[in-house]
Amino acid sequence: MSNIFVLLVGIDKYSDFPLNGCVNDTTAMESFLQKSFSDDELKVKILTDTEATRNNLIASFSFFDDAKDGDTCLFYYSGHGSRMPAPKDLDNEGDPYVQTFVCFDSREAEGRDLIDKEVAFLIRKATQNKKIDFIAITDSCFSGGVTKGASEDSDSKKYRRVSPSPKNINSVKDYHGFDEDSYDRTRDGRLKVKKGPHLHLAASSPTELSAEILLDGKIQGVFTHCLLKILETENREINYRSLMDRVKGNVKNTVKDQTPEMHLIGDISPDDQQHIFLTRNKIVNQNRYTVSFDTSYDWCVNAGPWQNVMEGDQLILQDKSHSKLNVLKAVRPDQSQITKPSHIQDKSVQIPALVERKDLRTTAITLHIDITPEARQHLLNAADEFNSAYFHLTSEPNGLYQIKQTNNGDLIFVRTQEDKLIDTPKTVDNRDSALELLSNLEKVLKWEQMKKLENPDSTLKNVYKIRLFKLHSSEREEITDPFAINDLWWKGDDWEMPSIEIELENLSSHPLYASFAYLNVEYGVKADFFDNDMKLQPRDTKKVILKTHGGDTTKIPLHIDKELLSKGYFEITEYLKIFIGTSRIDTERYAQENLGATNEKSDITNTITKGPYIGPPVSDSWDVALLGFRIIHPRDEKNIHEAVNGKIVLNGITVEVPTGLTGSIGLSSSNVVTKNTTGITPPAYASKDNGIIPFNLVPGDTTQPITDIIELFDVSNPELVTHENPVILHLTKHKGEEDKDLLPVGYDEETGLYYPVGFHTEDHTVHITTLPTPTTSDAAVTKRSFTGSIKIYFLKVIGRRIGMRYDYPRLAIPQLSLDNEVSYNYKSADVAAAVEKADSIVLFIHGIIGDTENMAKCITTPLKDASTLSNKCDLILTYDYENLHTTIEENAELLARKLHEVGLTNNHSKKLTIVAHSMGGLVCRHFIEQLKGQTVVSKLIMLGTPNNGTPWADVRDMIDLLLTYALNNLITLKPWMQVLLAASKRFVKGTQVTLKQMNAHSGIYANLNTGKDPETPYVIIAGNTKLLTTGHGDIMERLKKLFSRKQMMYDTLNILFQKPNDIAVSTESITQLRNSDNWSLKPIRKEIASDHMSYFFMQEVLDDIAEHIIVPPSVN
Repeated sequence: MSNIFVLLVGIDKYSDFPLNGCVNDTTAMESFLQKSFSDDELKVKILTDTEATRNNLIASFSFFDDAKDGDTCLFYYSGHGSRMPAPKDLDNEGDPYVQTFVCFDSREAEGRDLIDKEVAFLIRKATQNKKIDFIAITDSCFSGGVTKGASEDSDSKKYRRVSPSPKNINSVKDYHGFDEDSYDRTRDGRLKVKKGPHLHLAASSPTELSAEILLDGKIQGVFTHCLLKILETENREINYRSLMDRVKGNVKNTVKDQTPEMHLIGDISPDDQQHIFLTRNKIVNQNRYTVSFDTSYDWCVNAGPWQNVMEGDQLILQDKSHSKLNVLKAVRPDQSQITKPSHIQDKSVQIPALVERKDLRTTAITLHIDITPEARQHLLNAADEFNSAYFHLTSEPNGLYQIKQTNNGDLIFVRTQEDKLIDTPKTVDNRDSALELLSNLEKVLKWEQMKKLENPDSTLKNVYKIRLFKLHSSEREEITDPFAINDLWWKGDDWEMPSIEIELENLSSHPLYASFAYLNVEYGVKADFFDNDMKLQPRDTKKVILKTHGGDTTKIPLHIDKELLSKGYFEITEYLKIFIGTSRIDTERYAQENLGATNEKSDITNTITKGPYIGPPVSDSWDVALLGFRIIHPRDEKNIHEAVNGKIVLNGITVEVPTGLTGSIGLSSSNVVTKNTTGITPPAYASKDNGIIPFNLVPGDTTQPITDIIELFDVSNPELVTHENPVILHLTKHKGEEDKDLLPVGYDEETGLYYPVGFHTEDHTVHITTLPTPTTSDAAVTKRSFTGSIKIYFLKVIGRRIGMRYDYPRLAIPQLSLDNEVSYNYKSADVAAAVEKADSIVLFIHGIIGDTENMAKCITTPLKDASTLSNKCDLILTYDYENLHTTIEENAELLARKLHEVGLTNNHSKKLTIVAHSMGGLVCRHFIEQLKGQTVVSKLIMLGTPNNGTPWADVRDMIDLLLTYALNNLITLKPWMQVLLAASKRFVKGTQVTLKQMNAHSGIYANLNTGKDPETPYVIIAGNTKLLTTGHGDIMERLKKLFSRKQMMYDTLNILFQKPNDIAVSTESITQLRNSDNWSLKPIRKEIASDHMSYFFMQEVLDDIAEHIIVPPSVN
């Protein structure tokens, strides 16, 4: 995975001419990047104010030293700038001045600015001999070089950030980098600085000032504010060229005499302008249209803003000439004027053409690998026919949305990042059903497009004002930021519905018109709710009028209707789009029915809504504003005393409660719980990158914040809930969710830890086996003062369920797809044939938890020498076996039998290296030491193997501990989350035979550790979690305190945590082989920073495995 290295610099607190918005700029940029990229790929360093001295700024560029080929580096600067005469011995390309960064200490005695040529040297050093993308963003005066200024403008709310020129002008040789090989000599002997390849986004030209201004309630640089607004609006899916074109328009609409620029510096390709922000992905798209002659507009193409065809696009004629023609302007929403095709004389001809857009405006929809070939082909054919201006289908895994296949064969589409179901599952088995699915998908994307629609070239930004008011009883409260997502709650004992009022004020000297489009939660766009003929005379103020059956009103109630409530929509976010123009804007053309709305016509071709692209409205000048409302409805509660035969029904969920339990029970959402006074972060967010997200408990296809919490109030006897006496939830099986593994989670306020409080069974029930302590609840939602409630969060694992669905044992050849999905060829004849051809073989064997799927994924992981494990041998095999109820001895015998079946018999000629995890190492040791396996195995590499036993008496307890680590982001178990949850189901019932065998006192060890020489080299790799993180001792104590209520588990932790361990086994138990002093081959031991589940994701481990694979001399 490529990384993004970011250095952010912001300086306000100068000793003279202090600024106000630079640190705000830096904070806003950091926040945007953190929302846009994962913690794993984003590496950020920040210097603000006193930290940003000249020396520190120079030294901080060493942060980019760790960047490797394929990575991206971003340097962002917000602070004072200046200009100074260029030193005489510097070639400055005809410019008598150099631009400078004014560092925090630049104006102190003996202080110096950082000149643009020093920055160029630092960037060159960072990019030298590397294939990385380097982006510099400088929001400063004269920013086409570098800088920012600070003299007050005539507008008291605008400030120019320019500092006086420095007093000391030194020789160029006094500046950083000029004593190194960083320059060339010109013919006249002056120094010309070498430049590293990078893209520079500048707030202004080298001769202009840059402004900071009060924006959205805080002072920010205008350039940074506009840049981030557009990136957020476009979900970052915009290339540099389009981004800067739009930023330029927005900045020019806000301040005068500031022109943002983009510069391609050094050896950089012009194509890099087409890269999406901070990625290497390019934006290109093509559609087929028709070119013909029009008597009114000369040569035209039958495409315009509705089809996402804009000025600056090109047409490629699909005739013999393949000429390229420019799109000049839109003359109608679906027609554009183009340059004349010089080779065409006959004005009656029609020529097919493809559109080559200057930037990609359609959304990538990933076709998941699990989709059957037949359904995939139906979709691809339908997409060609549909020819959407909103989306394109791709097999790449990083689409914003995905079309996936459920276990029963239906197709669903989800948001990739959230794994959230958007529409009901559809059976796609022919053209019509594929078109219907794509039609619904386009409806969602049209709704999204309407939401983010803007006019970057608007001349009306500052000529009107919108005021938003909350209404409650007789109170009227103005909302300070109408353009934020504002929360509107049901209030009072009778849960009064929230209402709003909207005022529009015309600040200009000419009339303005206003019209509206309401975007509801079900992806409908309604244009008939409001008075769309509103006219505002100069200096006039009017209230927005809602049209109702009872007459017009300015009081706009916001509610959640009963049908939505029945589906579990207790919290929704809806939007009002306001169009302002110098002539009336017709919003009716944007209207669309809700997703899933029925159509009386049976012909599928009449039900497909191939709606036009939402392009600029037809008006002399126009602008848009977006108001967002999060409407929150109270959840219903039921008294446990109302249970019939111990059962209560909540929104389709049947809850069984233990006899004698008191209190009440209801549903809630983690989106609401985050607003409570405790400030507790919900587990799906606390767990960051562990592949778990909230699970929607309520039947239906909720597209807004989901119901993922069961809350219990006033419970006086929580101790009644135990493993033997659980609360049981009978969940409705959602279509598209049947293969999800669930986890109920509680929060312990004393330790600050989330932990599992039950398990999910195969029959889709959830057993709550312990109740967490109460935490504070929000009275606005629960009708209660802050008395607290017991909250149980429900999480699901992203992705398909894996493993444990085949007959044991299985020896197979693993195969990895491009998106790292594992498949197996377990046909004995095929495996035997592959063994026959191979000289060097590696065999993976799993432990007591899971299977070989996640082990196999490491075979394509790059090693330190840039090769992979698959390059180190001729053949890789996997061995999966029943690891719970079958004894270690039996599994060793089954392993011997399977190897014999494929030709790996005693004294074979191959080199077989076994890599075994956990208990798998004991299976292999028994095979080697007791069943003459030393004549079959060339080397055994053991990872986390309990060679002297484990203190765990119950695998479920060990799984709970591992999950607790992951839930609290103490370790990353993302690849193993599905395995752990699936394993927890299997361990619900039955005797854990193999775990008993790993008891240090009564297990297999009396027979295994006899001192018998295996005559086989052993490599032992042992994890030590104390090496993973600081504060490890505190974590251990918190975990012991958390599980003190489970005496057996507490005792286990007390024993285990006294010594270094990998969570499951002590490091000593892994490394020590008793009675091995007289072995002919001494075991090799190594201790590393790892937990029990992460060995195969540690670079150091994989390199060690590669080092110890035995290769025949003929292969070396």
